Amino acid sequence: MTMAMVNRLMLWLARISGGVLLIGLGLCSWLVQHRLQLPDPLLPEGSALLENYNGLAHELWLVVLLLLIGLLILAINQAPAPAEASSHPNSLLSQAWTFIRRHPIACGLLTVYALLMVSESSWFYKEIVTWFDDIHNGLLVDNFSPRPSFIGEAMGRNDFRFFPLSHQDLHILSWFTPYPKVWALISAAELVATIGLSVAVVQQSLRPTKPQAAKAPAVLLIGCSLYLFTSSAAYNYFQFIYSERLLSLLLALFAFHWLQHRQTGDRRSALLALIWALIGSFLKDTAIVLFVVPAMASLLTHPPRQWTNQRRLELNLLCLVPFFLASATWLSLLPSLYLGVQRYDSSLRFSAFELDIRTFVVLIFIVVRLVQWSRQRSDFSFSVIDGLNLGALAYALALWALVGFKSTSYMALPVNLVAVIDLLMVWAVVISPWLLSRSSRRITGAIGMGLSLSIVAVEHRFAHHFQERFTSIRNTQRSWRATFDQAQVLARQTKRRGEPVNLIFSKSWFKHSDYLRTLPYDRLIYLDPDTGLSKVIDGIGRGERYQAQPGDLLLDLDSGKKLKKYGIDLSGYRQIYNFDPAVSNGHIYRREVE
Repeated sequence: MTMAMVNRLMLWLARISGGVLLIGLGLCSWLVQHRLQLPDPLLPEGSALLENYNGLAHELWLVVLLLLIGLLILAINQAPAPAEASSHPNSLLSQAWTFIRRHPIACGLLTVYALLMVSESSWFYKEIVTWFDDIHNGLLVDNFSPRPSFIGEAMGRNDFRFFPLSHQDLHILSWFTPYPKVWALISAAELVATIGLSVAVVQQSLRPTKPQAAKAPAVLLIGCSLYLFTSSAAYNYFQFIYSERLLSLLLALFAFHWLQHRQTGDRRSALLALIWALIGSFLKDTAIVLFVVPAMASLLTHPPRQWTNQRRLELNLLCLVPFFLASATWLSLLPSLYLGVQRYDSSLRFSAFELDIRTFVVLIFIVVRLVQWSRQRSDFSFSVIDGLNLGALAYALALWALVGFKSTSYMALPVNLVAVIDLLMVWAVVISPWLLSRSSRRITGAIGMGLSLSIVAVEHRFAHHFQERFTSIRNTQRSWRATFDQAQVLARQTKRRGEPVNLIFSKSWFKHSDYLRTLPYDRLIYLDPDTGLSKVIDGIGRGERYQAQPGDLLLDLDSGKKLKKYGIDLSGYRQIYNFDPAVSNGHIYRREVE
């Protein structure tokens, strides 16, 4: 498949998607007016209709998506390969060893960080406890089979949210291994690749016009320290439930190959950039702006007569917009209108727009470049990094419009990545040349590292910094695991004494998980925090009301302050286990004789 065929393919994709979008919007309009003519979605007939529609619509969409990716990969294989820089390249092992020798401190820092990720990895954290029942219930022999929990989380949502590819990397990874520490190794590899690609984008951007700046000292080490120690990084790399980790990697890959295509005209790089944008756009409902806003801005800086020849990749990227909108309409808007629920987190729309040092860096970078553009329009060159900044700003504004934007949230990781690239540009172009004219490379690198650590230190003076988030995630996972293990010990001891084992729990992420059902009990009882009534959900007398008896165990694996919030009466219980007084959850109580 030639590039001309790819261009026609993307144009036809946009045209067909536009037609499908109009049809979908027409159906949405009809559905709003005639919704009562369809079965009630809350009744079995309507629920079955909704489930079948979701399954069929997503299956058809996946076929189209995979076919499109397959055609692009075919075009890559048929495109001419770029000229090799050397006829006798060094082996991969030799290149790795050379890299480690040149960057020992950065490699050491990344290694320690990765080891910390692996050592703290667990699936005892929020939503993730319900995602892996499919793995455990299959006795670890159901590899290469769809996991309903992952599919339902991403493709079964009918609350106007749209992220069909979110978590599907974990879905596929679970086919090969069920162990979270192996998953953490993959996450560590993604982390290293994201930082390495970001540094490469900075250096490659500078190499044609400022070769000396491209060789600025300690760029990798500074990039590591700035990217690793943020709240959003702690969220994403010490847990698996946040798709921004993969989104940031795809954004870095997109920027690298887009830049490579602009500088060399390499067709393979253009096709790869298109693939990364295609996949990344469906990881989050706001992710598409990270890819199409840079493309649109790049087009607007050139006269339209140059678009078809010099900016073909950007036009192809804009062809993804109608495909995305049509997909969102049929896969999310239609079933959500049918179900008739409120949009998820609709109360958070425009609720907050919290900035930090890094967000200000992005804003300042954009302002400075706009000033440069206004002063020297004829000589101004719109760069890939300019596009990344405009995309990051659009992404932050889109989040603000949907759920609010907080710079310390897990959702801010792509913005943080762009801010790191900006800071590296400032270091390479402005600060390091001035320092190098007055000191050695080693001293300059040390000063650069000190400046980056100073930024991290200042950020840690404010709320919700890296250390706080990392500690919270670590304590959550450790307390849940330790309390679960202790509940197992107590249940076994009680059973050995010949006494009934009745386990009570209340507001909990474990309500819809099978973890608690692996404990040795006679009855598993759920204490409804809204009504205050207890009901046996498994074991003897399943489905019956239950009155707490002396000796019963009340498990607070993850409820914590919610027990007090919902008015759960603990006056008849004695605490027999406390994971850590500084942690709000991780307790076990025994019912006392009244």
